[in-house]
Amino acid sequence: MKYFLEAAELARERGANAESLKSIEQILAYGPDVDLVTRLRAMEVKSDVLHNLGDYDACLSNEETLLTLAQESQDESRLAEAYYVHSVTLHDLGNLQGALDVLDQAVNAARRAGDLQIEAKVQGYKVVPLTRLGEIDAAEKLAEEAIRLAETGDDDLVLARNLTNVSFFYGETGDISRAVEMLLRQLEITTRIGSLKGRAIGLGNLGYNYVMLGLYPEGISNIEQAMEISLQIGYIAQCIHNSWNLSLANLRMGNPQAAIRDLEPVEQEVIGKGFLETYHRYYRGLAGEGVGDHTKAKADFERGHEGFLEMDFKANAFDSMAGIVRCSMKLGQLDEATQSVEKLWGYLKENGSGGMELPILSYVTCADVFREIGDSEKSAAAAQIGYEVLMEMANKISGPGMRRSFLENVPEHRTMVEMWDLVRG
Repeated sequence: MKYFLEAAELARERGANAESLKSIEQILAYGPDVDLVTRLRAMEVKSDVLHNLGDYDACLSNEETLLTLAQESQDESRLAEAYYVHSVTLHDLGNLQGALDVLDQAVNAARRAGDLQIEAKVQGYKVVPLTRLGEIDAAEKLAEEAIRLAETGDDDLVLARNLTNVSFFYGETGDISRAVEMLLRQLEITTRIGSLKGRAIGLGNLGYNYVMLGLYPEGISNIEQAMEISLQIGYIAQCIHNSWNLSLANLRMGNPQAAIRDLEPVEQEVIGKGFLETYHRYYRGLAGEGVGDHTKAKADFERGHEGFLEMDFKANAFDSMAGIVRCSMKLGQLDEATQSVEKLWGYLKENGSGGMELPILSYVTCADVFREIGDSEKSAAAAQIGYEVLMEMANKISGPGMRRSFLENVPEHRTMVEMWDLVRG
């Protein structure tokens, strides 16, 4: 059994999902004849592999048994790991608060066990749902602690995972150059230890951050490398992320037809439900808007808005609301655009733009639509606040070349600067 388990774990890190599942099923076929710890570890690997394949129903079924067995085992380390595994599935199904609750249980179990490695991994992952829920102070406090814990634990794979998760926090809060630094370090580790899955994630996230900086050739190069590995290992979720990121790069470079083509290989039945489905609606809305199909784009933004609200991704829900506003204006639906932009502006004034996918685009949308409907005061206010947010983000970028690209090569950033220049005369 030890051989099968080691083979399954090695195959998982190499991205050989089918091979890993085969080894796991050989272990589980023996049922209670296999010692409990081996069964638990096998089921942990099984959930991870099923997650790679996007089979969330199978994940939930596996985890129900996993959690029951872990509780019966009275092994706090295995219980912490089971909670961690389940939290990842809950997150991807959009149940952020549920994921956080389970992660808290995982931390407590890890501490009872005195297991620093599992605690480090759990704390690193906890940064992600905290960021998505807009709990920025809590996420920031935990981010550096998660890196410190991982370094103390002396586990390269845990450190690589935490670098990925903490880079997400910095990217979402505007410190993109710091996110890039962390991902470059993550890639050094995952390349050295031979983790194809980790490398696919690192390359994809690095490419996305380069796209956010307006460094499109670098972004596309990294995303295409991530796509090649993801296809090779059957990492469906990462393939979908890569498609979104390529689509966004092409939109920003003025190639909307290419942006549409980037999304075509993504099949709705493969996406399933939850996190992936809702984000795909949003990106499909952006691409549809880019080619001028505003009726279809608006429908995708509306579905995205509903889905994000159901998952409590409030910031992303208002990314979608901004898309609804723009499409309503293009379709001549002035009353609806006016009502929607007031909701968007109210959200931005009360909550700010932290956690939004494209924050400056929302401020540009408000300023533009308020100007169109004759509300010059609100238009000027949106331009001023949007410009201040943009400059705050730009000032966090350490390299002058990156900062210049961020301001000049991203269309809505360039528009925001132009709007502010007009407002101040």
